[in-house]
Amino acid sequence: MEQRKRKRKKSRKRRLKQKRIRAYLARTVFVLIILAFSAFLIFGLTKLFGLVRSLGDRRLSSGIGEEKLLVLHRNGSLSETSRENFDSAAYDSDGVEELARKEIDAYNAYTGKEDSVKLTGLSFKNGEALITMEYAGAMEYAEFNRKNFLFGDAREILEELYGTDVQFVSVKDSGVYTPEELNKVKGRAVVLDDTAIVSVPGRIRFASPNVDVVKAKQARVREGDRISVIIY
Repeated sequence: MEQRKRKRKKSRKRRLKQKRIRAYLARTVFVLIILAFSAFLIFGLTKLFGLVRSLGDRRLSSGIGEEKLLVLHRNGSLSETSRENFDSAAYDSDGVEELARKEIDAYNAYTGKEDSVKLTGLSFKNGEALITMEYAGAMEYAEFNRKNFLFGDAREILEELYGTDVQFVSVKDSGVYTPEELNKVKGRAVVLDDTAIVSVPGRIRFASPNVDVVKAKQARVREGDRISVIIY
């Protein structure tokens, strides 16, 4: 009798031990599955974020070359249009749009204004993604894109450039001037360190030598060692 009890007790212990082992293995497999799924999810999100960031490069590949298009408005706001290659096999268009909007919402929450940055257009066609953004002002564009960018009164901006080696070329007569020599010029000025086609709401009169004036109100700028300045 006593021997049978001991056997049953040992048998229960073995069963309990086996249950604990199976439970441990089940938890281990579950954790491994979660880790694998997390790695896959993180990899997928990284690719999607990579596309959103590549859209942040904003290159426009039709009509005006490979630069993004920046349009400055008289009220101080600006719009940005770009076109990017889009691999529909690698990216999900709905996911990209959702992530883009989340990034914009996070920035607007930071500024405390709902319209600091707006996504006004995002479409996918023929292997390309076309994106249009609206910015409340130069500061919003500069912060959101991590670029040097400002525009304002020409005299005030020229005063900030006094004593520097920045020069300006006249669109009218190709004369070269220092900021001090243009101290009586009235109008607006744009200062940026970016690669883009810039469209301004007035006729361009002066520009730094690294700016290519392509139309009366449009110029091509390239990011480089020197800032680009446009006076209109």
